[in-house]
Amino acid sequence: MSSAKYMGMKLEIWDSKKHLVHNVDSPFQDWFWWVEGNGSCDCNRELLCGEDSGGDTCLGSKRYIILSNSRGYSFDEMNEQYPEELLKIARGGV
Repeated sequence: MSSAKYMGMKLEIWDSKKHLVHNVDSPFQDWFWWVEGNGSCDCNRELLCGEDSGGDTCLGSKRYIILSNSRGYSFDEMNEQYPEELLKIARGGV
């Protein structure tokens, strides 16, 4: 049995277009990556959910909302780039 400590992060990500919740295991645990880096928009969140639009431009922050995570980062900070209207829907239950 390995004694290595788990270093990733488990997340629940809501796909607001398909109305699905994805339980994903991400190697990225750093707060900055999720809040201000590549994980703060749909481009990389969609990849974790098994989607790939294949575009060369940023998809923005319109679709993939992080509902929860195993590192204890707040809902608001993990989704601060997303429109408040979408966050209200996610807070009210999916």
